[in-house]
Amino acid sequence: MSNPNNCILSAQRSLSLREHSEYEIRTKLRNKGYAESEIDEAVTQLKNTDMLSDDRYTSQYIRLRQNKGFGKSKIIYELKIKGISSDMINDNSDVFNDDYDILVKLYNKKFYKKNENDDKSRSKLYNYFMSRGFQASHIKKLLEDQG
Repeated sequence: MSNPNNCILSAQRSLSLREHSEYEIRTKLRNKGYAESEIDEAVTQLKNTDMLSDDRYTSQYIRLRQNKGFGKSKIIYELKIKGISSDMINDNSDVFNDDYDILVKLYNKKFYKKNENDDKSRSKLYNYFMSRGFQASHIKKLLEDQG
């Protein structure tokens, strides 16, 4: 594929559907067979027109995942997989809500009506919340408060 405009249009189509990180856009364009020089040119143009912004992507992703009931640890892990630098994540740390509040909301939404006082059920809850990226200390506090 030799036309750089096609490369830019392809990236714009992807970005019109949802935000993407620079890493994701580069990967998508590579998979479509565009040359590195075309990809570099497209990414530069998209950044200059503010269509591509890792900062905006990071803050939006944090809010989205927290609203879906994920903790800070899991979200940070996912952002690193998506090519977001630790510095960018730290710059957006003010976007993170309190993990404990999110944990309590998730517990009340999914488990409040169940009587989960036996050790096996508590262990399952603990493992579930750990897999969602919540801190062990927050989970223990929640389970103590609820049981």
